[in-house]
Order: sequence, then structure tokens, then C-alpha cells
Amino acid sequence: MITKLIPKLVNRLNDTLPGEKAFQKLSPIPIKGYRKPTEDYSPAGVMSLIYPKEGQAHILFMKRTSLHPNDKHAGQISFPGGKKDPEDIDMEACAIRECWEEVGVQKDKYAILGELSELYISVSNFLIQPYLAYAKNPLTFEIETKEVSELIEFPLANLLDYKNLDVTEILVRGYKMKNVPYFDLNGQVLWGATSMITSEIIHVMRELDVSPKDLIY
Repeated sequence: MITKLIPKLVNRLNDTLPGEKAFQKLSPIPIKGYRKPTEDYSPAGVMSLIYPKEGQAHILFMKRTSLHPNDKHAGQISFPGGKKDPEDIDMEACAIRECWEEVGVQKDKYAILGELSELYISVSNFLIQPYLAYAKNPLTFEIETKEVSELIEFPLANLLDYKNLDVTEILVRGYKMKNVPYFDLNGQVLWGATSMITSEIIHVMRELDVSPKDLIY
């Protein structure tokens, strides 16, 4: 049962995280130098939500709209999140606010278990701080249609063994990237930063010997 797993996750997230080791498995570029932040980077916070659906732990992804021409991640799958605003007291507050604004989930519906590793994204100059959160009860969502085109609710157990990991070619702003690793989310391609963060979540759970039965609510 997942209630037994949660304290273990909290303790593990308070220890040294796998970071680059987990990121490399899903990195679209097989070097790490390009992930060194610039001096003028923009901080961003994202929320990885685990919650019950049909008795099993699911993880929430969202597909970004293509309505904003300056959005370098338009049309891609991501976690709820975004750039830190001046009124955000810290990165956790940023992730909480973005989760509310984009998918309509308030802070009192979940508990933050801890931070995941920071990840710099050179194409958008964002330094992302991800958080892993857990909801005891099923969630309802209200998307911001200017930012989100659809939600993807995916069983966490289906990610544990990496069976849905593959490689593909991806066309990004006229440039074809070859042999890009991605997770197949029932036909949807999860690649890039969000897949790398997901890889760290999986890596941590595999360290804890999590099995599908541990993800039952």
C-alpha cells in the first residue's frame, strides 16, 4: 500500500539525490555541459503530483498549448509549473501557484514530499526546481485553456520497469533530433526535461524497491 511508501520517499528525498545519473538516461543530448546555468537564467518551479485514480497511484502530466509563439516548449508534455513570479516567496510557492493556475489543484489537496534535483534547460534558459507531491484522495482538475490543451493521467506503476522507454526522431523548430529517448504514454511522447525529472522519480523508487503493489491506494 502506498501509505507505507510515503515515509520512505520523504526520507529518501532528504538524502543525496541521483540527479545527473537519472537525467542521463533520458537526456536528448548525451553531454551534461549544456545544462550549466547561465548567469541570467530564469528560475521555475514544477509540481509532480502522485494521486489515486481507480485505486492506483497515477502521476499527472499536461500537454502545453501552442498558442504562445515565444513558448519554446509549446505542444510538449510537462508537469504543472512555470516561471517564478516576484510575489512567490520561494520556489515551492512558485510550484504551488502554478499548479493551482494551470490545473486547478489547491495546496490543501496534497502534501509536498520533498524536492527533486534542479535541472537547467538551455533552450529556454530555465533552471527548474521540481517538487514531488502526494494526494491521499482523488483529484479534480480545472485546466487553464490558454496554457494547457489536455491532461495525461498515467499509472505510476507502468513507468517503474522502463518498458515503455524508446527512442525516436523529434523535429524541434526545424531541427531534427535523432535517437531521442522518450516515455510512451499511451501514444503520447514524453521527452526532454519532464522525462528527465520523471526518470529521477523512477530511479528513487527503484532504489526503494518499489513494486506495483506498493502503489495501490
